[in-house]
Amino acid sequence: MRHLMRNLIIAGAVFVLCIGSAHARDQIRIVGSNSVLPFMQIIAENFSHHWDFPPPSIEDTGTGRGFRLFGSGVSFQFPDIVATPRPMTESEWAFCEKHGVDAVTEIVIGLDAVVLTNPKASPQHNFTISQLFNAMAEKVQKEGRVVSNPYARWNRIDKELPDMPIEIMRPQPGSPVEDAVVQLVMIKGCESFPAILLLDEQESFRVCRMFRPYSKNFVKALKHTSQMLHWLSQNPNAFIFLPYAVYRDYTDRLMANAVNGVPATLESISTRAYPLSRPIYLYVKIPHVEAVPGLQKFLYETTSERAIGPDGYLVDKGFVPLDDRGRNQARDGALSLTPISR
Repeated sequence: MRHLMRNLIIAGAVFVLCIGSAHARDQIRIVGSNSVLPFMQIIAENFSHHWDFPPPSIEDTGTGRGFRLFGSGVSFQFPDIVATPRPMTESEWAFCEKHGVDAVTEIVIGLDAVVLTNPKASPQHNFTISQLFNAMAEKVQKEGRVVSNPYARWNRIDKELPDMPIEIMRPQPGSPVEDAVVQLVMIKGCESFPAILLLDEQESFRVCRMFRPYSKNFVKALKHTSQMLHWLSQNPNAFIFLPYAVYRDYTDRLMANAVNGVPATLESISTRAYPLSRPIYLYVKIPHVEAVPGLQKFLYETTSERAIGPDGYLVDKGFVPLDDRGRNQARDGALSLTPISR
């Protein structure tokens, strides 16, 4: 019965897709986050080389706008895939359903991470998530009360930390790094402070997500990696958050600091032991798999061992593979196309 219902859903959606657009397309369309799309670009090139299809169109829309485009309808004018480092939210799923996008499958293909880096010549540190929250948040808990952040030096947060000024570059607003830091540092760090959690729901929500104002302790983000690295070279006590894939390109100049006692390594990220790691998701419209030439085969390529395996062509680019079980689940997902339900 379950398979019958799935097939009826897909058949109905494919029918709507085919009559809803006069102009079919022969090119796969992918949107999403700029932290994931470089991996999708490499897969697209290999897909075009190994299969007799044109390379997919890949658009850097950001995660939020990508979900909105994806969820706007079942038609050739809308994307086939969203690639993102976070799961779809309830409100995004509701938007999809409102516009008839209710046959969607979710595939986890690998792992992404952010790392807190400093100059390679500087000492390596080990921070807890709650200490990082206290360094970056607008308001913190102090002596049982919620107050404006008073911390200017690390050892004022915890006497075990070094006696040096707090100097962190704010993640670029709206970037995948900012989203990761908010989700994995700010919100998680907030959970350590009862006085914040006891605030009314709306205020607690805000406090757990608000960065402190710009100052010498929390510096305005620079746009380009080269600018960030130059700033870091001039400030030996400073730190910046970078995607793991970017950090891998600059290990001759940068050091990754441990978080909660766990260093940022390929192994610690792949096992999810490193706390600033999270899955990479693909959301795929199931009716489009039936209607867009090559989309099913693209999913086969994306979940193949030669792409996402430990020796796959993505690993040298900073991609972190899943374990054997996770990769098998990804391949099963590409074959079964099981619709998600909320």
